Amino acid sequence: MTFVPRLPYGSALGIRGRLTLWFVLGALGAVVIGGSVVYIAGIASIQGTLGQTYCQIASRAVGELENRVGNELRSVAGLATDQLTTEVALETNAVYASRSGPWVKEHIARLSREWQEIDSAERRLAQLHPELSYRLGVLAGLRSKVVRRFSVYDGRGVLVAASSPPAERSAAATVWFTGVSKEQKHFSYVGHLKPDGLVRLVVPVWGGVEVVGYVVADLTFAAWAGQARNIRFGATGEAVLVDYAGVPLEGPARPELIAALAQTPPVSPAVADGARAEPYWVALKETAEWPQWLFWQRLACVAPITSVNALRARFELPEWAVVVTQAPGESYAALSRSLLWLGVAGIAGMIVLGLGGALLARLIAAPIEQLRAQVHRFAAGDRQWAESPDRGDEIGDLAREFVDMAGRVTASENELRAYREHLEREVEERTREIRDTQGLAAMGRMASMIAHDLRNALSTIKMNLQILARRHAGGGDPDREHCTMGLDQVAYMEDIVRDMLSFARPERLRRDWHDVGVLVDEALAGVSHIAEERGVAIVHQTGSGLPKVHCDRVKVVEVLRNLIENAAQATAAGGRITLAARLLMENPEPLVEVMVDDTGEGIAEAVREEIFEPFFTTRTKGTGLGLAIVKRIIEQHNGAIDLKTRPGQGTRVAFTLPTAVLEE
Repeated sequence: MTFVPRLPYGSALGIRGRLTLWFVLGALGAVVIGGSVVYIAGIASIQGTLGQTYCQIASRAVGELENRVGNELRSVAGLATDQLTTEVALETNAVYASRSGPWVKEHIARLSREWQEIDSAERRLAQLHPELSYRLGVLAGLRSKVVRRFSVYDGRGVLVAASSPPAERSAAATVWFTGVSKEQKHFSYVGHLKPDGLVRLVVPVWGGVEVVGYVVADLTFAAWAGQARNIRFGATGEAVLVDYAGVPLEGPARPELIAALAQTPPVSPAVADGARAEPYWVALKETAEWPQWLFWQRLACVAPITSVNALRARFELPEWAVVVTQAPGESYAALSRSLLWLGVAGIAGMIVLGLGGALLARLIAAPIEQLRAQVHRFAAGDRQWAESPDRGDEIGDLAREFVDMAGRVTASENELRAYREHLEREVEERTREIRDTQGLAAMGRMASMIAHDLRNALSTIKMNLQILARRHAGGGDPDREHCTMGLDQVAYMEDIVRDMLSFARPERLRRDWHDVGVLVDEALAGVSHIAEERGVAIVHQTGSGLPKVHCDRVKVVEVLRNLIENAAQATAAGGRITLAARLLMENPEPLVEVMVDDTGEGIAEAVREEIFEPFFTTRTKGTGLGLAIVKRIIEQHNGAIDLKTRPGQGTRVAFTLPTAVLEE
């Protein structure tokens, strides 16, 4: 049995007095506090030094990139001013001079079709200007490590010569041609094709005072970036080329780079036109990559590529920058050693304090043991609490407080017993609800089988009605109208069956990269006539510059059509439907949010919570599955859908789509 010395109850040394002795011993910890102050000051000094060093590296990388871009643009400009290039562009544009717009459009479409029908590169090159294509091929071959392709296009965006044939003959639908075709002053276009790993340079070909063509150089990103992308220092230090959002121009998105670009740069004097923007360094917030209590922050220097950004800004293209950073573990390696010695000193202090604490614990434990024994009896169910002897120190105060607490615990037990009985009743009620839900699931499976059988029967009815309609196709035949009415009803029933099958048997997504604006255009092509019939205007504001989304094209178009059709049916004549999109950076991976906003009558607050529930509808016709299917499709894409409504003023439905490949 362990011997525990007990102080007499009349002892003048209470808990406060004994804790005072403990705090005296704790003064030894001041050594640790002083060391911590020195450590934190060292962190601030190292951050300033490393930030300046990173910015020097970033400035050198930016200078090299700007020189390389300038050299490449001068090389492309030399091709654009070459006599043969100018003659070929003028000769090609002369074909359009005396032709009408429809003829030119059909001519370009025919060239594109013939190009797609040719199945070999040699035969495609034979369709282009031989001498100029040969010259471009020689120049590209001399720089094969850097140049992927040299191309020459006429003023209408039709390919006239190339070192190697691209996939499409016409560039009319490309991003670069859409931007440069509006320019009538000299320009230099610098674009980026991340999926292909290319940098695209475009320079105009002048025929007097008019742009008659374009020289396009597709450069491999790895060779174009040169040594700037290969800068490494230490084990983890690197320089990375990123866009305005911090997404690398090469490789996947990284949270620390996005966070670096999200930081607000320090306020500096205005930069004159043509002058280089100064690099700046930032300290990023702690993450799980390193111990937060060490105050280690990842440092990063952001250096805008000024001259390139000036060229890209003319075409509303996002800016580029170089980010130099290093893992905190390596940046603060010297401080790690200091932390080790700080830990040794702390352990020594803990040993001293521990010995003193052990002595105090032996003195304090004696009266507390008695109180603990009474607490154990109370925990075992004995509610007859014995009054403690009259004590004048903190232990006596604690015993009296516990007597009061015991009374409150007993009252709480009675309340908990009543609450438990209430919970048991709640569980029984929820159990009944679960059984009802299982019954609904069985009904859903049965509805799927019935819908499948109905679709087969409807197909037979539809085919026979179509045969009768053809037999009564003559004018004035009254049976013709009956056939048309029957076919309309069959189509309505087919829509209902399709919704039921789609809800009962969801299909697996077929994801790919798609442009949000193209998806909206495709959806509008199928439902814009509904808005026109109702006299509702549609405003398309998705804009450009948004990253592509990784989604199932057919499913997302179905979502857009459903939302636009609902908005059109809820909006009175003279109203407006606005389609917009924006980039959200709050998540680790950027998201694109698409919004469908109408000026209709809005949705009543009483039904707002049920609007996405299956089989719920406020119309006289329909299954009530449309918005339920929309919600499930968005959730399959790991997105979210939100509805905001203002009764009498309109409704806004917004949903998000991923800009990166996500696990299903």
